[in-house]
Amino acid sequence: MTSVLPRIHSYPVLASNTLDYLPEFRYKTQNTRSEGKEESFITIRHEISEKNLVARLISEGKAAFACTLTSAHSAYREVFVENRNRSLKYKQNLFWDSRKVLFPLLFQPAVVALCEISNLYLSRTEGVHEIWRGSVVSFPKGSVLASAPFWQSQDMLRSLLRIRNVEGLPKGCYEVTGVEEQGFYFLVQASPDLFKSLQSPGKSPRHRDSIYTAALSEGLGILHRQYKEQESWKNHHNLRSLNSKMKKKKIKAWYEEGFSANRAAAAFHPHKIDTDFYADD
Repeated sequence: MTSVLPRIHSYPVLASNTLDYLPEFRYKTQNTRSEGKEESFITIRHEISEKNLVARLISEGKAAFACTLTSAHSAYREVFVENRNRSLKYKQNLFWDSRKVLFPLLFQPAVVALCEISNLYLSRTEGVHEIWRGSVVSFPKGSVLASAPFWQSQDMLRSLLRIRNVEGLPKGCYEVTGVEEQGFYFLVQASPDLFKSLQSPGKSPRHRDSIYTAALSEGLGILHRQYKEQESWKNHHNLRSLNSKMKKKKIKAWYEEGFSANRAAAAFHPHKIDTDFYADD
């Protein structure tokens, strides 16, 4: 059952968890993600029903489709706004530098006001619920006029590793522990200097990736010690997903004979070699 949010704005918002619009009016999204070595992108397909207030404002160029991209474990946050042709169906491509952004990523699609809209009378033809009819509302610039459910990127490794800044650790040091919450994850407690470099690797993304591989190795060692002879790991959906991916890659899991944490981690997330470093002068 979908929960209904209480009214928190002085204007109607088109969303699946509000009663501001009649049920036949909807805002829908679909997404397709691609990832490369350096740049990643996601394609979002926005669609708004016709004959309602949000659709009218888009058609008039006063509102546009948008998506907020947030890194759950860093300060990165960016809002992408785009709709050149004022269409009620729009394909939006979002690009980011995968070397500079910590996963997992959170995506929040929306429709936002491009300008201030003042003293708008809401009639039946705007598609709003009867509780809004006859009201006079205003929309500040940047207001969210419609929103779709947010989703999280499905990057297995970066969903397993949660990075935390910890004062007091020696420079360049980190510690890994297993946390049996939120599907299970490995908490990587990093010294402030190391945490900063993981947040913004700049020209050294391979260093960050090697830290991830080493942290994963330590985490797999924890699983081996904790779950080698028991099956309670199956109670955690992240570990079930990890086990499935390891099987597809033909990597021995933590409960199998001959398991090696270092070998498994490197096979799952290989160290990237800078071939230019070994090139002949």
